[in-house]
Amino acid sequence: MERIADRAGIALFVLVAALLGLAVPGARAAEGVPVAQAGHLAERLRDEPVYISDQLPREVPRSTAPDFAKAAQRTGLPTYVLVLPSGSAGGEELLDAVHDRLGRDGLYVLLDDSGVTDAAAYGVTAPADDAVTVSLYELPYDAGPLLSLRRFADVVAQGEEKAAARAEAARERYGDGDEPEPLYIGPSDRDDQSLMTGAALTGCGPGPGNP
Repeated sequence: MERIADRAGIALFVLVAALLGLAVPGARAAEGVPVAQAGHLAERLRDEPVYISDQLPREVPRSTAPDFAKAAQRTGLPTYVLVLPSGSAGGEELLDAVHDRLGRDGLYVLLDDSGVTDAAAYGVTAPADDAVTVSLYELPYDAGPLLSLRRFADVVAQGEEKAAARAEAARERYGDGDEPEPLYIGPSDRDDQSLMTGAALTGCGPGPGNP
């Protein structure tokens, strides 16, 4: 009787744990990706093809979602975009888990506040890895996620052969530590520019005896 009671107790514990998503292996979607996270993201993408975390209010406002959706359309494929804080659990494992729960084929793209970090194609043909490489190498560090997604999408639209060649060229050009020039000047550069402008204007001003 004690063994029967013990087994009944174990069965009840496993059932409760499974229902609550606690302490059982099945409570993980894939390699450390929580079921709750993957399910939540899949539900957000079910409503709209772009989800932007509310943890990036300054870097990537949620109001920019239409801009990201428009950029994603450049791929010519069903494209689902997740913009999450840097360091979020996942990578392609997260994309796998979200795709499994959403159940829709297409191109899934993961970004953080700096740009595209991972992408995977499900049921469609797309040079996802090459497009990630190009967006990483061709753009400067200050390009930002929206411009990164646009570059990614444009490379996908070029097709596999051209995307592969472009990725290889980007690696050869920038693979040794060289980086493209920043798109925006920083405060120190702005001060230097102001000094140079002031000096130029002073030099061009009227001199002695000039009208």
